[in-house]
Amino acid sequence: MPPSTLETRAQCKSGVSKVETQLSFLNQLVSGLTFGILTPMSIKVTCAQAGHASVSPTGPQIDVAADATKEQIQSAINRAVDLSLRTGEPVFVEY
Repeated sequence: MPPSTLETRAQCKSGVSKVETQLSFLNQLVSGLTFGILTPMSIKVTCAQAGHASVSPTGPQIDVAADATKEQIQSAINRAVDLSLRTGEPVFVEY
């Protein structure tokens, strides 16, 4: 059974930033006893901040000029993906 759908539009005017699911020991026990048919979990939703995303001061960042072409933007995103795969850390692309 999948978890019920959350309606966050009313609470998160700027959209959702992060969704975390957590299984407590008791929830895992219930899942085991029901052979995975029922797996209760808690869900934590973090709303996005209006206007901009927060950037980690220590995380890698790739800046893209405001007048960048579509190809330059795509190249920056590709570089960010490659760097993230190599380092295992999020990489932020700023326009």
